[in-house]
Amino acid sequence: MKMCSLVLLLLGLVACASPQVQPFKPAVDKPFAWQENHLTGPDASPLPLHRWMPKTKPKAIIIALHGFNDYGNAFALPAQAFVSKGIGVIAYDQRGFGNSAQRGIWAGQHNLIRDLRHVIAATSARYPHVPLFVLGESMGGAVAMLACANEGCKGAQGLILSAPAVWGNDTMSTLYRVPLWVMAHSFPSSQFTGSDIKIQASDNIPMLIAMGKDPLIIKKTRVDAIY
Repeated sequence: MKMCSLVLLLLGLVACASPQVQPFKPAVDKPFAWQENHLTGPDASPLPLHRWMPKTKPKAIIIALHGFNDYGNAFALPAQAFVSKGIGVIAYDQRGFGNSAQRGIWAGQHNLIRDLRHVIAATSARYPHVPLFVLGESMGGAVAMLACANEGCKGAQGLILSAPAVWGNDTMSTLYRVPLWVMAHSFPSSQFTGSDIKIQASDNIPMLIAMGKDPLIIKKTRVDAIY
């Protein structure tokens, strides 16, 4: 009993910091501003864009959401196949990733959900009468599910989920949750690489080499972002 009390006391003394999360700013009342490399976000923050479009009017458009630590260019390879079939692909760097502001700082689900709905509305306005589909991969799948389940993805005709992130806090073992909480509330800016896990993510070696050299892919992750 004394040992448990001591542990709780130590946790209380250590856990005196807070995980950093990007603020949720009020939306601005202005038209969608499409630029060559970015779309103005709902709070006027730029969302870096990646677009692969057929030369003629697209049969459909896929709005693609990347996974954790990745960015919009993750869809460059599959986009070639889609474009060959007359389907356009629009991807953007979600907040905290790629070329976005506050890179490495967790954006919070409210920012990520609002951004997706904003991009859907902007794309629908720019390409009227073209069917839109949302593709979410890993973390992007979780964002897409939250956005579409709560109020619906107005303007999108379908949802495509690729290995969606559904392993949340409620389903994690206490052996994971407790140390993660302590670290996130004690040393939130600590970074981890995952290099000790020794897992090869793919058998596409050239792609893995290219990702290793890509400076926009986050390779050292803040523990509060993981949390």
